[in-house]
Amino acid sequence: MPYCCAVGCTNGEGSGSSFFRFPKDKIVHRLWVARVKRKNWVPTKTTVLCSDHFQGSDYETDPAVLKSVGVKRQLRLKKDAVPSIFVYTETKAKKTRGALEKRHKKQLLDESFAAYEDEEASETDSEHESTEPVASSSQNTETCVTVSTQTTFYTADKCVQTLKSQLPKPRTYSRGIQVELPKAQMTDVSVTCNFPDAPPSLPKQTVEEELEESDQDDIEDDPIKDPDYTGIDVEDDEDDEDNIEDDVAEKIDRELKDEGASPEQHKFLVFSSCLLTLMLRCFTCLAGCRVIIRRLFGSCVVLEQRCRHGHTFTWSSQPYLGTMPAGNMLLSTSIFFSGSSAVRTINMFRHLRMPAISIATFNKVQKSYMVPATRHVWHAEQDELIEQRQGLGLRLGGDARCCSPGHTAKYGSYTLMDLSDSKVLDMQLVQSNEVKNSVAMEVEGLDRAFTVLQGKSLTIQTLTTDRHIGVKSYMKKQQPGITHWFDVWHLAKGVKKKIRAKGQRKDCQPLNEWVKSINNHVYWCAASSHGDEAQVRAKWESITRHVVNKHDGHGGIYPECEHDELDERNWLKEGK
Repeated sequence: MPYCCAVGCTNGEGSGSSFFRFPKDKIVHRLWVARVKRKNWVPTKTTVLCSDHFQGSDYETDPAVLKSVGVKRQLRLKKDAVPSIFVYTETKAKKTRGALEKRHKKQLLDESFAAYEDEEASETDSEHESTEPVASSSQNTETCVTVSTQTTFYTADKCVQTLKSQLPKPRTYSRGIQVELPKAQMTDVSVTCNFPDAPPSLPKQTVEEELEESDQDDIEDDPIKDPDYTGIDVEDDEDDEDNIEDDVAEKIDRELKDEGASPEQHKFLVFSSCLLTLMLRCFTCLAGCRVIIRRLFGSCVVLEQRCRHGHTFTWSSQPYLGTMPAGNMLLSTSIFFSGSSAVRTINMFRHLRMPAISIATFNKVQKSYMVPATRHVWHAEQDELIEQRQGLGLRLGGDARCCSPGHTAKYGSYTLMDLSDSKVLDMQLVQSNEVKNSVAMEVEGLDRAFTVLQGKSLTIQTLTTDRHIGVKSYMKKQQPGITHWFDVWHLAKGVKKKIRAKGQRKDCQPLNEWVKSINNHVYWCAASSHGDEAQVRAKWESITRHVVNKHDGHGGIYPECEHDELDERNWLKEGK
């Protein structure tokens, strides 16, 4: 919203005035700034002046002429137009404060009194020169300190007396005890001291010099640094105490060495300021130390402590696995095994301003350690599981998982699991360029898994999968001796989807109330039939009589429903 920058002008948007930015021509621009008359002010690109500050001759077309003929047109200034209509308001003088005014008056009065005293003193000295003898220079002169002085002007001018009467009375503050004594009884009990004209200047000393001096004092106090120090013989009674301390130190070192880089140890988030407070004192002599960050290796920091007596101590925040800090390895493995994104995790540490590993380090650790270790553990576990299932008839379940949904997946993994104990027996990874398209990756993964398990003499009785057309064709042609079951979850999902689609029709809306019941009936048929195909079919077909409130006379191996008496509900009508 534009506002006019002229002093005292309040025109803005909605005032009916036109607004003009400052011109780009340097000379005209300076004239505009000079006419505005603002102190220490520089206009910006958005600073504007309103049309009230320009005359009609400053425009390309006079606004009065346009208004008289009833033409509305945007006003344009001439290139050399300069604003000339301003109402400059005079700035009010600042009102001086009462205290400042009194102080100024007092200063003027003091100067007047001092000038008058000097003039009177000079006249008095001239009168006494002819009558009083000059005092000898050998006489002792006393130095007096005036505490308070009262002056009486016997021959003062009227103007001076008038000014003095206007002088405000000074404020007095009491300190301790004030005693008024008669003038005749006042005695001087002060001690006269001869002070030099100015106090001697003390040499300036920097903080570094003070620290150096204090360090030098500590070194001089240290008997070991003393060149005359010959040492003190330690008595035999102290040997036992030293042995006890050595035993404790060896025990602590042994415990730390045994624990080493165990991942079971607790880790803490430590701030640098809190860490440095532990290192500011030498562990040998307790003197002040200088702490240096010697190395920063991923999430590991190495600090070096140096005291003024020459003692050094190096401390590392992590134990090492060979030459690698244990924290870098554990951080990489934690990201890998938790399934987290390495980029997001490392970015989180960056926001925390906490040193961590880089993406390159994570990739190297993953390739060199984690993948080989995972493969070794998996093959050892797989061999053990296969050995335990030799000679048994297996009931397996299989399914595929792709890196992205749809037909754009590049990788797909197929997993076979023993349904009796939910143990994964094999897993195959397939790339889309190894088959004709991404849809065929599931069939290829199943074929490779069967090849591995059947190659190790395992007997497979049943396989449960989803309703994948390619898997159905493969099991019928390539594995005819294995019973192929469809997973009830996928079957119930398809049934629910079809019933809801029918329920959208106007004449089939009552079906929507039966979606949940029919979906539960699908699960019940599969769970209660124990793999009997004929019984599953009979129970499923009975739903057509159940929804019309007929619960017996189904015929076949399932003649009537097994539920108890039901409450009244919105039953469907037979034949509709």
